[in-house]
Amino acid sequence: MDCYASVETKNKPVQVGFGPTARELLFASLLTLTLCNCGKWNTNNPTVPVGPTLTVGAVFTLPGEVQAMAARDSRLFVCIRPPSPDSVTKLFYVVDASDPMNPQVVGSALDHGQYGWVYGLALYGSYAYVNTYNEGLTVLDISNPAALRVLASYDTLAAIPAGIAGCHLYAIGYGLDYLSLSDPIHPRREGRSNIYNEPRLVAPWDETRCAVFDRNRHQVLIIDFTSPTAPMTIASSSTTSLYGLTLCAGSIFGARSSTSPAVLQFTWTGGDSICQQGRADLPGEGQCLATLANRIAVGVGRSYSDQNFFLLSASSPQSPYVVGECELPYDPLLLAADINKIYAYIGSGYVYIVEVIEH
Repeated sequence: MDCYASVETKNKPVQVGFGPTARELLFASLLTLTLCNCGKWNTNNPTVPVGPTLTVGAVFTLPGEVQAMAARDSRLFVCIRPPSPDSVTKLFYVVDASDPMNPQVVGSALDHGQYGWVYGLALYGSYAYVNTYNEGLTVLDISNPAALRVLASYDTLAAIPAGIAGCHLYAIGYGLDYLSLSDPIHPRREGRSNIYNEPRLVAPWDETRCAVFDRNRHQVLIIDFTSPTAPMTIASSSTTSLYGLTLCAGSIFGARSSTSPAVLQFTWTGGDSICQQGRADLPGEGQCLATLANRIAVGVGRSYSDQNFFLLSASSPQSPYVVGECELPYDPLLLAADINKIYAYIGSGYVYIVEVIEH
């Protein structure tokens, strides 16, 4: 049997600052060494080159349900929801994962009592943008994780950050907001589309155009903010329900709430239509996506397989194919990717680090 990916477990789980739990040790015992046949989930590509090794590293916990994650330079930035309304827990954390077997919380900010809940997260240079229930859109200085600072909050700009392209932030408020970051500490709304959605269903195409899944009309759209005060839908494609949206290698990928296929690939070449060209059939529903160079990390809700984490190559415009897969103890709910690491949130504050090792 030709094999294209391996999964390894190393060491015991790591809990960053909150004490080890029996549940973590049980999770670690559930991980197994898995070698997968090249064509197992890719009947259209029977010959697939050797892919990377996926190594399941440390698991760490945070004191609440993770609401949003973003990764950069081997650091994971996380927003959480506290376990109880009267909790004094911080809402924003920075985890240093430069040693993936020994991740460490190196900074925290945003007191629950002052800011309430937090929604959404986007990074821009040395700044992080989040939306808080009590204070609205909030700007943090993340240049020194050990001394995080809140620089400003704008209750008049209450919108959930969904992504950044160039010096503009796309955010979900009373529609899809288009905010200028030319002055990063003082975001300024320049336009708004009437498309209301979730941040995970928004994928910035470039500084003036954004891909969006419209749940009401079941369409993938391209919204053009070239004229910010009069944004226009310039392309569309009907599809079924999607759980997530991301861009990779010039294509739009959607995690589909169905097992056949779990991932859809769309292309847009500048006209008024978006073409559905590729698909990936995986053993479960597509739940979350993250882009890692020219690959797509996919978390699935398992239906008939042990595997619930997949790495797809997006190099073929019409046929994304699996180059790696592994099993996590529970199905991933959120993913974030950075250089050669993928962070998978599986619930109850637990985050796994999956290393992607090239051959």
